[in-house]
Amino acid sequence: MNFFQRRKILKSTNAYDLIPIRRCEHTLEENGLVTILVPKFRNEKIAKFMLGRRGKYIFIHLDETGTFVWLAIDGISSIHALSEKLQLHFEETLEQAGSRVNKFMSRLYEERYITFKQLEDWEKNHQ
Repeated sequence: MNFFQRRKILKSTNAYDLIPIRRCEHTLEENGLVTILVPKFRNEKIAKFMLGRRGKYIFIHLDETGTFVWLAIDGISSIHALSEKLQLHFEETLEQAGSRVNKFMSRLYEERYITFKQLEDWEKNHQ
């Protein structure tokens, strides 16, 4: 799917109705915070050639809020549902929680750490 198709789908859907799906693995550190494991290279042959003995991941360390939201991403809950969970957990207003989750999801999507169920469904239906 090209950029314009993704953009059309995302613009036609209310941001709070989008359902995020994680694209990267993660680890849970001893302190309870999540570290996202982002592959340095997506192509295995290039990774073997370029990395040698070096690690194959870039580590993205999340704070308490980011950890809570990352772990709440289940491929079923919408951004609105995640906002409600954050609101209850951190005792914020729904507006504050919604804004934080929406910005966080935008950033995760820009960096390709997540995608959205709506985009995957469109791809499946148009193959």
